[in-house]
Amino acid sequence: MLLLTLLYDIILNGTLNEFSIPIYIHEIYHALSKRNKGYTKNYLYDEIIPILMEQISSLELNLSHHTFLKKISQTKNDIIDNSIESQKYIISFLYANTLFNLYQNPKFKTEINKEINKILIGKQKLEDVLNKYEITPEQGANIVKRQIKTLK
Repeated sequence: MLLLTLLYDIILNGTLNEFSIPIYIHEIYHALSKRNKGYTKNYLYDEIIPILMEQISSLELNLSHHTFLKKISQTKNDIIDNSIESQKYIISFLYANTLFNLYQNPKFKTEINKEINKILIGKQKLEDVLNKYEITPEQGANIVKRQIKTLK
């Protein structure tokens, strides 16, 4: 019953493709994070967990990360329509990308999963995880710069 409640407001337009599952996962994690209204103190961090889980699901589905980055940039450019939303998405993407980079290290994979679960059930704040791993948007920007070089 809870899952039906969570999925009630998820509407995806367009045709199904290889990125449909990661997009659904992104929206499901929005719904899950909304259940715990205090999961973050900063509105600009609202997209971090959904973007991270979208990236993780793409990895688990063996989608090319380069293809994923190209697709996400095309899709998100269509969605962003004002400066606050743009800032929220960019900041969240940089943090999520840094967490994803950490997640890809087998040493941290289980730990990051546990941290996300603690956030979603309200046992800790997202900011606590960012501080614990000393994650900054600058780190995310550096990762994105390296990724862009490999896309060319």
